[in-house]
Parts: sequence; C-alpha cells; structure tokens
Amino acid sequence: MLCLAPALLAARPAPGARADPARLRAQILASASRPYTGYAESQGLLGLPDLPELRDVVGLLGGATRIRAWYASPTSWRVALVDLTGERDTYQTPHGVYLWDFERNQTLHVVGDVSVRPPWAPDAVPPDLARRLLRGATPKDRVQAIGSRRVAGVAAAGLRVTSADPDTTLGHVDVWADPSTGLPVEVEIAGRGSGDPVFTTRFLDLRQQRPDPKVLTPAGPGRTVDTQLAVGLALDRVAPVTLPSTLAGRRLTATPSPGIGVYGDGWSRFVVLAVRGRIGSQFLRAAQSAGAAPLDLGNGQAVQLGASVLSALIVRTDGDRTSRRTYLAAGFVSPERLRQVGTDLLASGR
Repeated sequence: MLCLAPALLAARPAPGARADPARLRAQILASASRPYTGYAESQGLLGLPDLPELRDVVGLLGGATRIRAWYASPTSWRVALVDLTGERDTYQTPHGVYLWDFERNQTLHVVGDVSVRPPWAPDAVPPDLARRLLRGATPKDRVQAIGSRRVAGVAAAGLRVTSADPDTTLGHVDVWADPSTGLPVEVEIAGRGSGDPVFTTRFLDLRQQRPDPKVLTPAGPGRTVDTQLAVGLALDRVAPVTLPSTLAGRRLTATPSPGIGVYGDGWSRFVVLAVRGRIGSQFLRAAQSAGAAPLDLGNGQAVQLGASVLSALIVRTDGDRTSRRTYLAAGFVSPERLRQVGTDLLASGR
C-alpha cells in the first residue's frame, strides 16, 4: 500500500484547472528556463518501415519509450533513453553535445550544429516537444482551452492547437501544462480527420526543481567527432549538392549544410536530404522491401512511404553510378505535396 500511494495520489482527479489559452501558450513558450527532474513515457503509432541508419527513429516514433530527464537550463540538461539492457544518454553542455552508450561504455563528443537531425529521445520529453510544436504553429491556427488533467501530481490546464494549413497531415495538438509555471507535462498529437492520437508523451513522475549538477556531467572518457548529426546520417554520407531554391511551391528556408534543406514553414514544412550513392541504394531497396508504393513521376525512380501522419519520399534521378542523385524528403505534409516535391527534384536534374 505504501508503494502504491504515490501513484494513487498522482492519478486523483484534477480540480478543474483552467487557464486563458493565449496566456497559457505564452507561458509554455517561455518555460525553457524552468528546471525539472522527471520520468516520462511516450507511445508512437506512426508505423515507420525499418530503414538503414534510421532504426532509432523507427523505435522512438513507432513504439513505447521510457525516458528520464534532468533539466537545469537550455544549455545544461541530460536525457536518458532507458531500455531492457541499459540506457543511452544525451548531455547538452555549454561545450557541445555528449552521447553516452551504457552497453559500450563509450562517450561521444559531438562538436557542431545539431539543429537538423532525426528525432531523438530529448525531443520526446513533454516540455521540449510542446514548445517545438507551438513555435511551429501559425497565427491562423486555432487555439482553445480544453479540459484539465492531473499528470504526475500536477493539476494541469489543457490547450489545443488546431491547424489551419491544408497541406499538413497534423490535425491538432493537445498540451497540458502547469498553469502556475507553464511547464508542459503531457502532449498528444492527432492526425487530420481523426481524434485519435498518433503520438503521446507524458510525465509519470516530476519534480520542478533544479537537478544535482553532478548528474549533468558526461560520464567517462570519449572521442570527439567534429560533425553534425544530420537527419540520421553523418555528413560524409550526405551528397554536398546545391538544392533548388523552391520545391512544390515552398521556399527554401534553411540550409544547415550542402545537401540538406528545410522548405516551407509551419507544421507542413519538410526536409530534403541528398544521399550519397551506396546509402541511397540501401534506402531505396529497404523502402521497396517495406512495401513502399512506386510512383510514376515521368523520369527517374520514386517510391512513397505512408506512415500515419508522417510522409516520406525517396527519388533517384536517371544516370550512371557517378551522375545520378538520390533524395529523401520527409515531413508532416500531405502525400500530394510530397509527390510534387519529387517531380520538381527529378526535373531539376541536380
């Protein structure tokens, strides 16, 4: 009974916590300075196929994940992805990002920008995910209050953002946050035309206090890698080509490095990655084996993968092994828009 008491207290009904939606949204966006220590679980139902170099992404977005987090500030935090055999930790420090693998007892120091990369465990922690989604919303999106919930002992007020963008596959995002601090404690993402969530993450245990500085110090010696983690691939596997300035009517808004581009804005923005020959061939074969639908875009090769709200496309231009290009495009964008991306990439001949 003593062991069950914390869970029973955390699960008791919330006392009708409510907040003005505009004010709560502003509090959530300003909550990056709020320290906390907690344990969270996420559940993804995106149904991604198993692609080379992206198996960690498949597990994070398509299954259950257990996460421990220690957060002091935007430049000082630690997130541990816990599984049956150990854990893998990500440390953010003023000197860069450190990745610690418990099983290998290895620490990797990554120097450089990691802003464009595949989803990783820190993205699934409720505060970070909520802020990212709210920052990506546009002024046309509808913001409204929803019912309160008790999450990890917090009487949390609810907020729903419904997308007005017809090109995104996301329907709405629900966030529950502490109305006194703005710290998000639970997030649900639903696809367009469906009220069922395709991804959820929530705290099961939470203390809104600064963690011990000792737990934020990277464990053990490691080796330094002067590179980005770019969409699941190190930069030596990205073809350093110049991407078109527009694709499918969407303007190129960011180029973290040659061969990587972010197009559009809001929830319907998408990423395009130019992949080197061998890795491109592996991607194409794996997608075909996973049942990706072939597309006739006039020339070259193209296959499209549908995974709930996430759309992905792989295209390869005509030519021999030295001249042809393979591209991976992905985002929470409609399949029709992504097919136009493929047509434009093949027509560009780059």
